[in-house]
Amino acid sequence: MEYHENECFCDLYLGEGESAEIEFSACTFQNCTVEAHRFTACKWIDCNFINCRIENPKIERSSMMDCSFAQCRLDRTEFFRCDLRKTDFRGAYGYEIDLSANTLKQARFSFPEVVELLRGTGILIE
Repeated sequence: MEYHENECFCDLYLGEGESAEIEFSACTFQNCTVEAHRFTACKWIDCNFINCRIENPKIERSSMMDCSFAQCRLDRTEFFRCDLRKTDFRGAYGYEIDLSANTLKQARFSFPEVVELLRGTGILIE
């Protein structure tokens, strides 16, 4: 397993492809761009994503515990079977998180973006 600790990734570009079994601990990602990338069995623990543009990735069977996505654009970012406990999505937008397929205990969201969490439930909001 590839491991990164206390590293800063600035202006990083990650395009179409796959990454598996990579662990990041206390890392910072600033002004990074991720497009159509698949992450499987990866871990981000206590990481900060600042002003990143993350579009159309698939994140599966991964952990993003105690992370922050301050002012991040997460267009069509899909989380499936992920542990998102204590992750801070305040200020982030565009994410797609299935409430029944992910662990979200103590995760933080801002209004009105939090309403997107209800999309897959079938309830109607008027």
